[in-house]
Amino acid sequence: MTQTNIIKNKYVLMASVTIWLMVALVSISESVFFYKLSNRPVPWERVLIWDINWLLWLIITPFILSVLYALLEHHQKLYLTIGKITAFAFIVAFLHIFVESTLSFWLSPLFGRIRTFEQVFLSILTYKTHLNLLILAALTGITIALRHWQKSQRLQLNAKQQQAALNDLQRQLAESKLELLRRQLKPHFLFNTLHVISGLILKKAYDQSLEMIAKLSDLLRLTLQYNDQQLIPLKEELKLVQLYLEIHQIRFGENFQLDIATPPTYDDVLVPSFILQPIAENAVIHGIVPNMNQGCISLKVKHEAETLYIEIKDNGVGPTNDQEFKEGIGLKNCRERLDNLYQQPHGLKLEGQPSRGFTTTLYLPYQKAAG
Repeated sequence: MTQTNIIKNKYVLMASVTIWLMVALVSISESVFFYKLSNRPVPWERVLIWDINWLLWLIITPFILSVLYALLEHHQKLYLTIGKITAFAFIVAFLHIFVESTLSFWLSPLFGRIRTFEQVFLSILTYKTHLNLLILAALTGITIALRHWQKSQRLQLNAKQQQAALNDLQRQLAESKLELLRRQLKPHFLFNTLHVISGLILKKAYDQSLEMIAKLSDLLRLTLQYNDQQLIPLKEELKLVQLYLEIHQIRFGENFQLDIATPPTYDDVLVPSFILQPIAENAVIHGIVPNMNQGCISLKVKHEAETLYIEIKDNGVGPTNDQEFKEGIGLKNCRERLDNLYQQPHGLKLEGQPSRGFTTTLYLPYQKAAG
């Protein structure tokens, strides 16, 4: 509701009409009750002429509010604003009395009452001046309240818009960060795999190289298939990690075993795409390779309450007493992705025992795909 449309605001007009009609009704009923209580006939002409006053207020109230609003909005010193509003109130009060006197003078003959205009004017001036000024004071208070309410609404709207813009920027930043972290994993894995393939070719292990290239192409196809998705069903993520581990199995031979078996009930549980590959890579590097390329990597899935647990375990050499385990870029990215994706409990827990390998547990909110 602005200065230019306050007079056209439907709620202001409806309130004005309702209030003044109620005041007129109360005034008329009060007059009728007074005459009835005094056992005197009701002078309807006098009552109706007297209550023309309220109908005039009904007509001019929106205009008065608009002018008062404009005077309050104009930035000036307080005493100037008070002076202008006071002068405006006296002008309106006088004009209202003049118009009411004119109407009463014209209508008096219709009810058999002949009075001069001076008599009518002085009579209304005597009884209505203070009342009119009180009404204008009340309308000034209403205008001030409307103005403060409007400013409050505007501030709330601006605050909501600013908060929405901030939330949108934060969302875009989080999505950009997530995408950057996710894309960092792909070249990291790809370069490592190509390095292994090149090593096999140098050893003239062509059959193994071809099989590894075939597995790699399947893995890249699946990766591209979920290129734009942050969350994918667990069964698809398991396909990705199994292909990755099978590539290493080709490299290391039959001494490297895999044990990946999950119940079908977890197939449609949502997990971050490509989240298991860095964990599996960590198991290969710190579990299988130090153990002369021998051992087994197992993957188990379970959930408790609202949390999903994915455990990747190797039976390699585990940490030595003087070994300081340092996380690589893959595991660090996993942690950052989880922090950006979830507010519920989540994390990555690494445990190792000498001669018994490493166990990495990924836990995140249990969430199933829609439909």
